[in-house]
Amino acid sequence: MEHLKQYISLCWFKGSLDETPESIPLLKKALIFYVVGGIFVITNMTGFIEAIIEVFIEIFLIFAFVAIVLFFTKDLTQYWKVLTSFFICQDFISIFALPLLIWVTVTDDSLAYYLLGAVMLWGVAIIAYINNQIISLGSFPSFLLSLTFFLGVYGGGFILMLLVA
Repeated sequence: MEHLKQYISLCWFKGSLDETPESIPLLKKALIFYVVGGIFVITNMTGFIEAIIEVFIEIFLIFAFVAIVLFFTKDLTQYWKVLTSFFICQDFISIFALPLLIWVTVTDDSLAYYLLGAVMLWGVAIIAYINNQIISLGSFPSFLLSLTFFLGVYGGGFILMLLVA
């Protein structure tokens, strides 16, 4: 539980990636949560089989994104730690986003869209915060890398799913 608290502190823009412990069991639990949550959300937009395919494509893209970034920073020793932080923070954001996604689908209330947009920006900012600790080039390059992450993982996952399914 203590390890989880250290990773969740990153979601509140506190703590340091260097101070978080490497925990493969925590990564496995975060992956399970990501898979279950992702399949639930995507199934409501497409079919069950397409949801499974898309979630696993997204997971592959996240693994690849982290490997590529760490390869260029020449610090592959942090791979499992960074991967765990990405998945835990994505899971944490999904806890807030899921009720908003349901609200958006059942109503046409503009407040729901604004709140969902704010949560999505929060997710981008969290990944930028983690990226800033990895690349140490400043906030703007980290933010651009974070946008690249979201477009590549979620947009790329959707496009690849369309090609596969």
